Amino acid sequence: MGYVPKLFLRVFPSASYTLRSCERKRNRLVRLNVLFQASVFRHVPVFAAVLPLCLTLLMISKNIVPAMHSLVEVYNYMRRMATNFGLAAVIETEWNRLNVPCVLRTFWLLRTAEHVATLLVEHFGVQGTQEI
Repeated sequence: MGYVPKLFLRVFPSASYTLRSCERKRNRLVRLNVLFQASVFRHVPVFAAVLPLCLTLLMISKNIVPAMHSLVEVYNYMRRMATNFGLAAVIETEWNRLNVPCVLRTFWLLRTAEHVATLLVEHFGVQGTQEI
């Protein structure tokens, strides 16, 4: 505690308690500063990643059994379908389920449009880009 005149402490007796309280708070802050040095802050990203990692592993461990059951059911369904109706029926069913014609149509339209735009830019060039 810094120097405080005795007259001040006689007139204001509660000031002594207040000054001691401030001194304690300052000492606590100094201890906190020592606690949170730069070496501690280097490890903060690791500590921040531990909780999401634990939650992810927990969810995976909870859902691994239902996912395996689902995969087994799909395999058995595909095997029964191929046995009963043939491989062509399985492929056709999956082709329609995945909406492959629409996806391929979109892909080829976009690729053709990009190619046409490239040819037009090469042929006509871009106006106003002459160097002086």
